[in-house]
Amino acid sequence: MNRAAQLLHAKRMLASSFLAVFFASLTPLHLSPAQDQPAAANASVIGTVRAVDTKSRTIEIVTGVGYATRTLRLQIAEDGTIVVPGAAAAQLTSFVPGTVARIEYRATPSAPTHGVAVKIEALEAGGRGAR
Repeated sequence: MNRAAQLLHAKRMLASSFLAVFFASLTPLHLSPAQDQPAAANASVIGTVRAVDTKSRTIEIVTGVGYATRTLRLQIAEDGTIVVPGAAAAQLTSFVPGTVARIEYRATPSAPTHGVAVKIEALEAGGRGAR
């Protein structure tokens, strides 16, 4: 081996030794199962009620932008808030097919068209929210 080849070999060995020491000094990252999955963030959607099941406390909403539509099937949280403009005590039965509603929900990462609704608000005619 000539002198240039020996220097190149020495540089490579030094670099690989440095990298081995560097990576060995890093603390291992241990994730618990709860940290493996991203936290479900709240999302908001405005759409038309397609169906309501009061027994299983689920609601289906049709929403879309342009020509793209999608159906969301949401489980309603036990402590969820229901708001109907002009109603003293809002009930889930107030939402009939065709009602326009704004819904805040926690999406399920594994199934984006499913989630848990934490707030359901019926909107007035013309898309203005009850405020």
